[in-house]
Amino acid sequence: MAKATLIAIGNEILIGRTLDTNTHWLAQNLNARGIEIAQILVIADQEEAIKNALDWGFTKSEIIISCGGLGGTIDDITRRTIADYFGTYLKTHEPTLRKIEKIYQERNRPFTEVAARISLVPEGCQVLPNEEGLAPGLLFTKENTHQCYFVLPGVPHEMKHLAQTHVFPYIEKHYDSHFFRSITLRTMGVTETYLATLLAPFEQKLLPSMQLAYNPSLSSLDIRFSISTLEEKELIQFNTLLEELKNILAPFLFGEGEATLEEVLGNLLIANASSISVAESCTGGALCAKIISVPGASRYIHGGIVAYANEQKINLLGVKPSTLQEFGAVSEQTAIEMAVGIREKMGTTIGLSTTGIAGPDGATPTKPVGTVWIGYADAYNTYAKQFIFENNRERVIQRSVANAMYIVIKQIKGQKN
Repeated sequence: MAKATLIAIGNEILIGRTLDTNTHWLAQNLNARGIEIAQILVIADQEEAIKNALDWGFTKSEIIISCGGLGGTIDDITRRTIADYFGTYLKTHEPTLRKIEKIYQERNRPFTEVAARISLVPEGCQVLPNEEGLAPGLLFTKENTHQCYFVLPGVPHEMKHLAQTHVFPYIEKHYDSHFFRSITLRTMGVTETYLATLLAPFEQKLLPSMQLAYNPSLSSLDIRFSISTLEEKELIQFNTLLEELKNILAPFLFGEGEATLEEVLGNLLIANASSISVAESCTGGALCAKIISVPGASRYIHGGIVAYANEQKINLLGVKPSTLQEFGAVSEQTAIEMAVGIREKMGTTIGLSTTGIAGPDGATPTKPVGTVWIGYADAYNTYAKQFIFENNRERVIQRSVANAMYIVIKQIKGQKN
């Protein structure tokens, strides 16, 4: 299996001003083609850093791809450094120069020396025409080796264009083609340690070509199951094991691939001809915003009310003053009455509510920061579920939103727990 080193060149990445999305996208697409990522490097626009990265890359992989540093300004030193690294020199690539001159003329802009420098390429490299921008990509092949080096612009849409039109076809032609498959199963309501214990017997069945990875986040615990092999029979076995894995995860599984909670929720509501409305306290509108972030959400969400103060819980949602007095705003009883109240007020199939202590203040001896009640109401069920999240306001809100949607998903699927 061929390996690749990805290099992001740019001081702006190192200081946190620009987010490197290029290597993330490349890694996904190379993996999908059976190429293993040996390493991802982020380096400065410095000659020594670039040369060291190339030395390191060629010791670890057959394929190197770098992004960035191909402009014409003084800090764009990639071309010059690479020419020196390969013992060659820069020369004008006439087709690129003519293209740049034409673009500047069409835009009625003065042609400058900075623009002209973009057409300089190292002697001996293969020039990869860039139909989405000015700077072409470059391809170097190392003599008497099975190694290659692609130099791509840092502008994401230009990088993707060159990767799709030049890089990927070259790799598919010159490197062994593996059967590769990867699927992400998205779970919730279960811890990583519990799943690891649950899946231990399953992992004993995996072949060396298969991999199981755990990727936890605030909104889900993703299980990625993948295979890279030259043997078709192993791919068939992978598909069989995949179905077994899905059955094991079924009580916690809410989606596959890139499916989000809000998308899965929306699809279920549409499929069941259901509608929803939300009453929020501790989440402050974040739950409603997440649900309506999905295009077409108007088909199933009628609206929401943020009733932060107790007076508004009473006036807008019909929560009984006696309930608040006896049990408090953060309680099972209040969460249920909020869910029932918003359902009746909005005339929806489902009412959903959140009430809790997001912090940092407001805790009591029996209700620490992170205590949240989520209420659910439909024509047949009314209940509330308590959660104790960590002592972090932002995380409490995010986890409350995620778990509220998950409760509805489970309920619609008939898996209430």
